[in-house]
Amino acid sequence: MIEAEGVADISEVAIVGDEATVRAKLKRLESIGVTDYTGAILPVPEDPGAPQRTYELLKEVNASGI
Repeated sequence: MIEAEGVADISEVAIVGDEATVRAKLKRLESIGVTDYTGAILPVPEDPGAPQRTYELLKEVNASGI
């Protein structure tokens, strides 16, 4: 994907943000035909609950769609 998109590194295609932001960005990808993506859950030192919320969001999106 990095090569196909012509970006320098993964940070240029990463989806980062709160639940509403992530959902909106995934919806945008869906609207342009993206059917698969890989989600990675990373720790956020300033927000210890972020990984669990990310997991719950990705689980919900997987189960019921965006």
